[in-house]
Amino acid sequence: MGTPSFSIQSPAPLAVRAPVIVAFGAARLVLVAICFVALFSRTESGSWATLAATALCILGLLLGVGALASYRKREDAPDIGPSKSASAAAAIPHWLYILIDAGLALAIIFLVEASAAPLAWVALVIPVAEAALAWGVIAAGTVWFGLSLVHMAYVVLATEGSTSITLAIQQLLAVLLVALPSALLMTSVRSLLQQVTDDHARSLVDASRLQTVAISAEKMMASDSATEVLRCGVQTAIDVGFDTADIVVSEGDKHRVLVHHGMARNRTMPPELLFDAATSTSGTVVLTPDSDVNRQSLHLAEFQWGAGVHLKSFGLPGQAVLRAWSDSPIDPGSEGELRRVLALLAAQVGTIHSSAIANQWAKDETERLAVAAATDPLTQLANHGQVLREVTSMLAHGHETTIFFLDLDRFKPINDTYGHEAGDQALVIIARRLVERLQLAVGDAGLVGRMGGDEFVAVVAAQALTEETTASLSEEIAEVVQEPIAIGPTTTVSVGVSVGVSSGGPELSSTELLRRADSAMYSAKRSDDHWRLWSPEVDVTAAHAQAVGR
Repeated sequence: MGTPSFSIQSPAPLAVRAPVIVAFGAARLVLVAICFVALFSRTESGSWATLAATALCILGLLLGVGALASYRKREDAPDIGPSKSASAAAAIPHWLYILIDAGLALAIIFLVEASAAPLAWVALVIPVAEAALAWGVIAAGTVWFGLSLVHMAYVVLATEGSTSITLAIQQLLAVLLVALPSALLMTSVRSLLQQVTDDHARSLVDASRLQTVAISAEKMMASDSATEVLRCGVQTAIDVGFDTADIVVSEGDKHRVLVHHGMARNRTMPPELLFDAATSTSGTVVLTPDSDVNRQSLHLAEFQWGAGVHLKSFGLPGQAVLRAWSDSPIDPGSEGELRRVLALLAAQVGTIHSSAIANQWAKDETERLAVAAATDPLTQLANHGQVLREVTSMLAHGHETTIFFLDLDRFKPINDTYGHEAGDQALVIIARRLVERLQLAVGDAGLVGRMGGDEFVAVVAAQALTEETTASLSEEIAEVVQEPIAIGPTTTVSVGVSVGVSSGGPELSSTELLRRADSAMYSAKRSDDHWRLWSPEVDVTAAHAQAVGR
């Protein structure tokens, strides 16, 4: 027996069709056995009927044994899928199997006596039952009618006398009485197999949808962008079977489409559609053309139906709904699963989006704290600790480094006279001037920091400076600091500055390099110069001054 061609979207799996093929394979072997018995019982040989029957017996035997053997192999190793022989058996058209079985049935009729009616009934019932399983009752009736005509003609020709037609009609009705229940039974089996196959195909589609959602979850979790999570969720709604999808959010009394995919501009649905219904329930709501308003809305965008589900995430500006729309009419068989998958997808998108927002907040807060830990809160320059880290890093990478250590003169009177707010304002202005001057001189090769109080530091990679540029930059730093500072509409103040300069490489530590610049700064403060370059004599002079002071 061949593999029936069912009127369904996907073919019946071999696992479902195997029992039927085996059953009719066994029936075919029965036909072959009866035909061989009839052949051996004939006295004459060599006639065309004998030769044709022999050929059909051999072909039927091969097909029957092949079908049984192929599915026996598959039963022994079910995990490896259908064998090549099983696939080959399934590839043979079923009408060819039925034609061979019909030929065997007719051969049996021709080979045995016409009065052996029960044998003919059994032979004719098998191809009729096969046709019923393959195509239904109408096909079975057609096969029965064709075989019966041939059978009746043979009975009339083989029987002499007026009783031949009566006998033929009797046998025709007898075969009908046997074939009709068999055909109805096979039709029921066919319907059952079709239902099983539909369920199997639907389960495969459902499994594929769930796998798509699972893969989407992995992509969303790997994404660093919360917006990308929403886009991936909308794309997944299309991947599971919808044609277009969007996410709508509420902002006060208004609604707007936050993310959409697959929508042409003229196919965008009104943002408020499905929104209230979806946000007021925990399940999925469906929009179908069951009213004039819904029908008009769907028709304008050329959709057949849509669904929406509440999307819950604390990272959205307001309540949100994931909506999906279909160009095809609603399928009752798949609608329920699509609704469940859409609800699962919305929960997944909401959870991962919330997590992405939380991660982004944590990242931003970490960066903010890191910046705050490295920044002077008043001037927004690098603080003392950050200056030490930067100098240490430059020296560790083998860079020659120059430090300009600044200490303001006459700054305390500003605080005493005009208040600390005026002093803070002056420090901010001086900090801005230093940054601008260093940027003009060395670009990104420099760093300005506040060491505390009225002390500042400028750090420059030494390769960006020569002896002449070091001197000129020291003078320029002193000049910009000493320029008048406006701290009010009518109030202007000025300060002095002493600058100590030191240069060194990896042989020095950051602490030692800063100490030398600090020592040079105090040396400049005791002299008439605005700046002083560190040298060993500077340390000797400082030591002598400390000794005299004691």
